[in-house]
Amino acid sequence: MDTWYAATWLRLYLEKLATIDSCPMKDTRQTTESGEPGDYHRGDSLTWTPEEQAHGKRVHLKGFPKGHHLQLFRLRLSPKRTDDVVTNDRAQDSVEAVQEACGFRWKLEEFHRETKHVTGIEDCQCRKERIQRKHIGWAVLVWVRLKQLAYQTGQTLSQITHNL
Repeated sequence: MDTWYAATWLRLYLEKLATIDSCPMKDTRQTTESGEPGDYHRGDSLTWTPEEQAHGKRVHLKGFPKGHHLQLFRLRLSPKRTDDVVTNDRAQDSVEAVQEACGFRWKLEEFHRETKHVTGIEDCQCRKERIQRKHIGWAVLVWVRLKQLAYQTGQTLSQITHNL
């Protein structure tokens, strides 16, 4: 999920449902490694040892119940950019696995953006659920076909739709 959905109440609710999630953490999110009240610092100011960079570190986020720790990873996306990703899977100790999970998240973001911009999936003004489901189904089929055409011709999706 995205940082937009990383609210404390939502994260705790998802844990009650026994789900495992990973989401990027805003730089300004208050964290502590010690768990002591008043020892909170911005997430981007944490220091990382080489061991922690490879396996993550256990942190407590401000606003979570006392003793509730999460696993935090710092992903190096480029020489100039890093993302902090927090997960409730406390057994997770591989930065590569977290990076792979974030890659899936990005693919879903691309899919949502492309279906909205290319197929008009949000333009259905029908009130009946059945018609809305059909509209969504057809929009996804259109997206799949446009992606196939883009792949076959070596063009981008926007180039394909511009030529229509």
